[in-house]
Amino acid sequence: MQMPTNRVITYLRAWVNALADLDPRSLACFRIGLGVVLIYDVGLAWDVIDLWPGMQAYFDGLPLPYWAQPAGDVATLKLLFGLYAVLALGLVLGYQTRFCALALLLATGIHRCVSQTVDYHDDVLFHALFWAQFMDLGQYFSFDGRGVTRTDRWSRVGTFGLVFNVAYIYITTVVEKSDPAWWPDGTAVYYALSDVALSGVLGRWAVAHLPLFVFKMLSYQALLMELLGGLLILSPWARARCTGWILLSLLQVGLWACMRLESFPATMFTVQAALVPALLWARLGVAGRTSVVVSRPHWQRNLLLSLLVGTVLLNAEGRRLARLIDAEEPLPYRGASSIYQLRKIFHLQARWAMYAPSPPDYVGWWVCVGRARSGAEIDPITGIVPTFKPPNNAGWPFGGLGSVYWFYEPDEEGYVQEEYTDFIRWRDKRYTPQNEQLTHFLLFYVYVPYEPVAEGPHEPMPMLVTRWPEEDAEARPVLRPDSVLREVELYETVYDKWGEMLSKRIVVPITY
Repeated sequence: MQMPTNRVITYLRAWVNALADLDPRSLACFRIGLGVVLIYDVGLAWDVIDLWPGMQAYFDGLPLPYWAQPAGDVATLKLLFGLYAVLALGLVLGYQTRFCALALLLATGIHRCVSQTVDYHDDVLFHALFWAQFMDLGQYFSFDGRGVTRTDRWSRVGTFGLVFNVAYIYITTVVEKSDPAWWPDGTAVYYALSDVALSGVLGRWAVAHLPLFVFKMLSYQALLMELLGGLLILSPWARARCTGWILLSLLQVGLWACMRLESFPATMFTVQAALVPALLWARLGVAGRTSVVVSRPHWQRNLLLSLLVGTVLLNAEGRRLARLIDAEEPLPYRGASSIYQLRKIFHLQARWAMYAPSPPDYVGWWVCVGRARSGAEIDPITGIVPTFKPPNNAGWPFGGLGSVYWFYEPDEEGYVQEEYTDFIRWRDKRYTPQNEQLTHFLLFYVYVPYEPVAEGPHEPMPMLVTRWPEEDAEARPVLRPDSVLREVELYETVYDKWGEMLSKRIVVPITY
């Protein structure tokens, strides 16, 4: 029995070494890509940073956790995001790479505590920065590169962890795609490209012109590329890993071309850049160089061990505490709430359900028809004359604020529409001249179902959700003669029938 056991151990060792043997030039591209994506994210945040204190009342914890929220202080926000950008620039340039990578890991972890401002690309960034702590990313294309490589077994822990993490993301995403829209129906890509918030120009053209069977083939193809690509990059054979890398890169090219996913495709390209084989660099003529391999200092090895073990233990205990909190049971010891909060910063994802379980079967966006003190009719969301047509998801304010204006549908209890109302009033009071501020407005949710697919795409169905202020009808001003509402057919809001066609129409309001 000894011989087979030794062979298995030898094989596993060779497999781990093969996955962990990432080219330092690829790791340099990985480092640069991380920095560029983070700088781009800061740019998106900067574009709407003046609105974020108002969103704090709209979404709790925006853009920082409550314990770090500079209440209403935009200058503090700009300082924090400016430091974030400087650290990201340091990563791009490869200057003090280890310090910048560690600081960015902590900053990204804190940002991830704010669930309403992050998406899966932020989780990918955090995991990439976590494994980056174990690697020497400054050997090439950097100020730190001096022909000296600090390495030991922890470097292989980092490179193997990164490769396995990328494969795990794609494979578990396929597992999560259990909704019939993926298989056997094959309508998932159609739904995704119909999403007003996420579809790109090419995606919208495809929905308008291509037959449904094309989208079925694309749905099946996406599943196959994710599964095969994820499995192949775990292969012990270099050519198979290269094939997997090509498949996953082509998948991201398709997403980038057809959808507006902001930083997500770039983030996946970045983590996959670490997998670029040495053969490609040789064909591009980017020569390698001989480095002096130096073992890490003992204190660094201890810190890395503490980071790995501590993060794993923190996640395990945090998950246990989360189950207790969900069950409304008392926490078992003093300080458990702090452990639970700390785990949010160092949270390692167990499930990667990126747009996977159930593609949306409807889409919607918010429109506000307001009356200003000057008598003008305006949509305070866009700052122009109200329209119920699908918004330009790349233009202001949708390009910067993203899902803030359309992701949440109204709820029967009224919480969502109340928060929208509060945010619109806060923004109007803070940024609108007094003579142009709102006196009244109506808030509409414009709803578009996807089903039945054969009869789509369907026309938008505006639904009157709430008014401000909530006063007697006699006190409301009459609609302007040229009001946009005089040409609109409204539908009843039916909270338990999202995704279905609506038939019951309501009377158009005659007052604001």
